[in-house]
Amino acid sequence: MITPIRFSNGTSAFQHPALSETRHGFFTKQGGISSGVYKSLNAGYGSKDDRPNIEENRTRAAQGLNIQADALCGLYQYHSAEVITYLADEIPHFRPKADGMVTAREDIALSILTADCAPILLYDSQSRIIGACHAGWRGAVSGIIQNTVEAMCKLGAVAEQITMVIGPTIHKASYQVGDDMRTQALDLARFTAADSCFTADTEAAGKWRFDLPAFCALAGKESGLISMHIIDVDTYLAASGDDSTCFSHRYATHHNLAETGRLISIISL
Repeated sequence: MITPIRFSNGTSAFQHPALSETRHGFFTKQGGISSGVYKSLNAGYGSKDDRPNIEENRTRAAQGLNIQADALCGLYQYHSAEVITYLADEIPHFRPKADGMVTAREDIALSILTADCAPILLYDSQSRIIGACHAGWRGAVSGIIQNTVEAMCKLGAVAEQITMVIGPTIHKASYQVGDDMRTQALDLARFTAADSCFTADTEAAGKWRFDLPAFCALAGKESGLISMHIIDVDTYLAASGDDSTCFSHRYATHHNLAETGRLISIISL
């Protein structure tokens, strides 16, 4: 099992050997300056945390990977299938509305925010192209993963050469959904095997357990990927306790918390 690496500035992140040629990390919630429900490395501008705290936390995450904070590109994520491509010399906009981004540039870093949804980092070592996307169930069934792979290929990547790593996300045991969500997901999904990601909940009629990381892996396979990896961390389970490592929106809801922070995942050439 992969365990988080602690950096010299106190932040920590899960790293996968399949992405060892990149600077990358699926950061935990530890090592920041935020307090309360945002304790401590909350990187989400969309939260109600104090903005200086968020900016300092994002800076700390970037510094953990020896990346300049001003090189960090982020998105205004809205559970879409939209992907941004950063070309040479283009000045990145501040948080464009999208849920995926790709680039071949070495002067910027791509970042994704999550709090149960799947953060996905991708890399083609031969073409030196990277991608990152945010895959909640809506984005995943709408094609955010396929669209991110397609955008990488338009830059020169080859699907069979792309490695995809799915970071900490909510897992099946913690993810109960209703018939309506399952029906909508199966109607929108681009592959017939999507049904295998739902297991009937034997303790609740009309309820299902949804395997989001498995669904993301199937979407990668649908895109022609061969090398796919899952970091086996359930954000819901990892959100409990004083030494918790993950933010979880569902955990916060079930425990009547006002809100929760956002985990940041970063990849750079």
